[in-house]
Amino acid sequence: MGDMSYYDYAHADLTFLREAADAGIWGIAYGYMSQSICERFLKELVEQYVIPQTIEESAVKGTILHTHNLRVLVKYLEKQTDILLSRQAKNDINTVNGLYFTTRYPGDDSMDIEEDEAYEFLGCAERVADEVNRIIKERNKDRD
Repeated sequence: MGDMSYYDYAHADLTFLREAADAGIWGIAYGYMSQSICERFLKELVEQYVIPQTIEESAVKGTILHTHNLRVLVKYLEKQTDILLSRQAKNDINTVNGLYFTTRYPGDDSMDIEEDEAYEFLGCAERVADEVNRIIKERNKDRD
């Protein structure tokens, strides 16, 4: 398991959530897991396609890879590469952004979710995964 990538972890959690949904099991975990899945798929793109040229750029990339803010990841990715995410992917990212904390930890900003929201969040994660898979496939095709 030590050699798993951001993609591998995201894919494993997405598979787990899909299987839970297929079994009719839902809960608050759909919130933070959906954000985490999107986060790791985006971090895979950063890891693969952002190539720092200086020590400072490497430090910035390292900092970005530690953020949980999906908008920060998207902004960085689009500024540092020619990758442009679709409007749908950005909408899905905005829907789940912040759920990592609000559905995981108690506090003034914490929230509970309803069953329909749980499945909506899963749908967001699935569509972001599809977008990332499309981008990786296109990039790999260009290398061949």
